Amino acid sequence: MGAMTLLRRAVVTFLVGRIAVNVVNWRTFPRVGATTRPDLDRVSVLVPARDEAANLPSTLPGLAAQGAGEVLVLDDHSEDGTAEVAAAIDGVKVLTGAPLPDGWLGKAWALHQLAEAARGDWLVFTDADVVWEPGAVAGFVDALEAQGARVGSIFPTQDTRTWGERLTVPVIDEVLLSGLPYPILHAGVSPHAVTANGQAIAIHREVYDAIGGWPAVRGRIVEDVAFGRLARREGHEVALALGDGVVRTRMYRGYREALAGFGKNLLTAHGRSRALLLADVAWHAAAYTLPAVLAPRHPAWRLPVALGVAQRAVVAATTRRHPAEALLAPLLPVAGLPVAVQALRRRQIWKGRSFEVGR
Repeated sequence: MGAMTLLRRAVVTFLVGRIAVNVVNWRTFPRVGATTRPDLDRVSVLVPARDEAANLPSTLPGLAAQGAGEVLVLDDHSEDGTAEVAAAIDGVKVLTGAPLPDGWLGKAWALHQLAEAARGDWLVFTDADVVWEPGAVAGFVDALEAQGARVGSIFPTQDTRTWGERLTVPVIDEVLLSGLPYPILHAGVSPHAVTANGQAIAIHREVYDAIGGWPAVRGRIVEDVAFGRLARREGHEVALALGDGVVRTRMYRGYREALAGFGKNLLTAHGRSRALLLADVAWHAAAYTLPAVLAPRHPAWRLPVALGVAQRAVVAATTRRHPAEALLAPLLPVAGLPVAVQALRRRQIWKGRSFEVGR
């Protein structure tokens, strides 16, 4: 049996396994709905904002109308008038961020300041580019309580408008929905079998204080995942839910932003192992791109092509993305190559701040 035949069989097995996981998650993964609650005055909605003046007019009014006890926006040394834009929206209180201390990364420091200022029993941290439909905050708290949790995270529906975004941003949904079936994630089999998404995290104040809050992950680049794993290690159930159109975001605007955004996190997501990162890139190219290259001359490779597209289609259906985007499956590893190159750099820059990935 030749090497290419072995590779083709390995790819088919890999893709069939992924489709099985995707189907389970399509049927079982919780989704946030719009609801009402009488006790939202106990909820603090907390928004870190650094140069977000372009996003806030379309996201803050919806947050202010949720009925939460307070909506706090921390202006993290913005240079684009973020504070003035936020202050003009009724129901929003603007805080001025303190200088970044040694040993902290910027977002964790902003989140810590917000938590210190908040009065609510429930702390809902959300990025400035996330849109919350009416009733979504109440639905978030309901989703946590339905899972018996007092800490959890939403993966918003991703709004992609350029080809560069469509070729990169879906990797978030891919990693979430193709790694483990939700029942295993929810079972708490390991502190590593858990994740969180900094775009929308809620935690009860008692749990926040018990695990040490954001100071406990102050130097972590992927602070959201570290926060979720910390909560799991301390014995707390970590709930997850899909935004399902009720909570949505346009995470990056164009390929260049996606390159910088994913590039700063990708090496950390691979345990800071450059060898593991390169192996992962090579395998995904073999699983999704190589079959499309070989299929025109070698009909046996048409099955892996079809499976790759089908697998992406299940993920797209689960996350309310257009099924036609699945046809881009062979191109996604190619679009990810510059991201991997960016990730290999020791020093990264994001939001005007420089940091070393090794930290």
